[in-house]
Amino acid sequence: MDDEYWAQLPEPLTIHAAALVVRMSDTTVLRRLQDGTIPGHFIGRSWIIFQGEFRAWLASRRNTPLPDGTVQDPLADYDEQLGMSELMEFFGKTKQTIRRWLLDKEIPGYQISGRWTVYKSELRDTLASSSNQRPAS
Repeated sequence: MDDEYWAQLPEPLTIHAAALVVRMSDTTVLRRLQDGTIPGHFIGRSWIIFQGEFRAWLASRRNTPLPDGTVQDPLADYDEQLGMSELMEFFGKTKQTIRRWLLDKEIPGYQISGRWTVYKSELRDTLASSSNQRPAS
């Protein structure tokens, strides 16, 4: 699976797209997200599956090693401050969903003159705490 293959899939991955990649049903992928087998983030009653984390997890299951690579930071291509449009793109969610997450404090943000700003460093903390992957002890 090369970069062209992955470019055809949504970022972040939907449960259905992840199911197609691993040849499982959507329900099985959901169960694997819930039990922490497949890496994901549970935010505001939604599962977010970032391609970079999913690809690294998939590579770790391979029976022969892949060339060394770095785990991709899903926020690497974004500026330090993210507005509504960047958040919608990053999470693959609607404006209404992002606004609800901000109002419900699911993701940290600052509302100034009716506009929301989220700082990448604070969003990284939220992603770490919402991840279904447990750090190695």
